[in-house]
Amino acid sequence: MAVKFLKNALNRELSPLGVVSNDSQSKMAKSLGRTLGQSLDTIELDDFLQQCTTGTTDHDALICFIAARDMLVLWLHLHHYFAHEERPLIISYPVGINLPGVIVGAYQFRECADLVVCANSSEAELANSLYSDMSATPPRTTVTKLPIFGDKTDTAERISERLDKADRFVFFGQPDIPNLAEAEYIVSKLERLADQHRDKVFLIKPRFMRGEKFTAHKPKYNYETVFLEIVEKRERRLPNFAITFEPVESLISDGTVALSVSSTALLEAASSGIPAVALTDLGIRETLGNSYFMGSGMLRNLESLFGDEPYKVNSSWLEDKIGNQEVKLQLQAPKRSYNDSFWARNEFLPISELDRYARSKNRDISSFGDLVNDPDLFRSIIDSDGHRPIDRARALKRKKKYDEAIKISLNVVQEDPKNGLHMRNLVETYILKGSYGEAAKWLEKLKAHKGENFPPAVELTEMLTASQSAR
Repeated sequence: MAVKFLKNALNRELSPLGVVSNDSQSKMAKSLGRTLGQSLDTIELDDFLQQCTTGTTDHDALICFIAARDMLVLWLHLHHYFAHEERPLIISYPVGINLPGVIVGAYQFRECADLVVCANSSEAELANSLYSDMSATPPRTTVTKLPIFGDKTDTAERISERLDKADRFVFFGQPDIPNLAEAEYIVSKLERLADQHRDKVFLIKPRFMRGEKFTAHKPKYNYETVFLEIVEKRERRLPNFAITFEPVESLISDGTVALSVSSTALLEAASSGIPAVALTDLGIRETLGNSYFMGSGMLRNLESLFGDEPYKVNSSWLEDKIGNQEVKLQLQAPKRSYNDSFWARNEFLPISELDRYARSKNRDISSFGDLVNDPDLFRSIIDSDGHRPIDRARALKRKKKYDEAIKISLNVVQEDPKNGLHMRNLVETYILKGSYGEAAKWLEKLKAHKGENFPPAVELTEMLTASQSAR
């Protein structure tokens, strides 16, 4: 694969810095660096926001792997702390596929960048159409193959043949798709198939371990728990049905079929020449994300894996979604003026998460434009180091400085006893510290404030139970 270096309009090599905020984003940044043959330094978003307050940086380009809404928070910091000519180039880079129902919103928030990288030509066409309506001077877009995808997009026929020869089926779980009842249904069907086909291995790969710290997506439930509840109903466990926490890369190998509702792992598998099936056992719906795979030839139900129905991947669909171009970042895009952005010129919501903290400090923000146009207002709702307290507390928690993180959240809750965000942070931090009594105390306060069925409270209850069990 040819290597393309990141260059600006003057063909000068840039010094890029990757901005990340979770493990999936770090994985993509590392994959991009390896593929390009360059060392790509990375920094956590919270730490970069702190650096922003100095108005200086050693890097002249930011490759932002962060979530779409976080792009606005980063853009606001650059807007208020860097003059246009001194700020780094802003590049927004995708971490995976954009599912139907969220793709327009995702690209909308990325409009504040100078260059928006798209995973395929279809997304680039959508982004260009959207941006032409949002701004008279829209960001440039470019298409690149994501580095997590393989180079075997021309093997559709061979992929089809491999399904019949597979001896291992791996189901890749997702944190928020489908709902719990539907997940139980899928796991039960997988168990039945494992019972019917004892010569095959059936594995479930959860996105998270029980009690694991959440990253990009907070899970609604845990597949490990679902699996254990179902298999424990049997007198004897099936030897060919199990949970695995192996890395995705090692699970996608010869003799394997990748199964999921709509995980990016399906595209990783298909691009590596491995059969991939987007399950239709729950129907085909935008809310499930599997409508993304319409026309791929990959949509089918679990029973059909062993039936006579032919499995044939649509090679043109696969090429369009994964791309047959090389992984590259060759830039011909100028820095846009701050005022070129749609977000600088419109007086409407959303305001990102900053508005929630502003209200806790009794500051009135009527629209995102208030944060853009009033630097004093913006700086008044963040700390002198560029962070909201919750950002600083979370950053300290990630660095295992638990006592410092707890102190910040305790101070906020003392001033604002109903601050659920910091209550949740206290529960998580006390769990990670091993102070389960304190975690339980703050969990009860969170439930009293938000209710027993408040989703984060349910998640934290499971996290606390799993951590205590693992002692």
